Amino acid sequence: MHDLSAEQTAEAFRVSKAIQPALCGLDDAVQGAVIADLLSLWLAGHFVWGNEEATHELRQELLRMHIQAVIDLVPESAKEIANRFPTAGNA
Repeated sequence: MHDLSAEQTAEAFRVSKAIQPALCGLDDAVQGAVIADLLSLWLAGHFVWGNEEATHELRQELLRMHIQAVIDLVPESAKEIANRFPTAGNA
């Protein structure tokens, strides 16, 4: 993955916001399975014709970069959730 342009970032968040209602209220395991399925489809779409080893390496690198992007997004996502549910976690 590479750095996204402002337009790509806006598009990514717009699509994410459109998908979120479909996941809302689903069991955590189902949400995870949906996200895993989508991620696997995304990874499978990246390949090096005729070279399984290079394809595997490419997918591993994309997955590493993707997971780092997820880790980087967690703090802002946590703030977003806290703003939606300000009493969450407070007994």
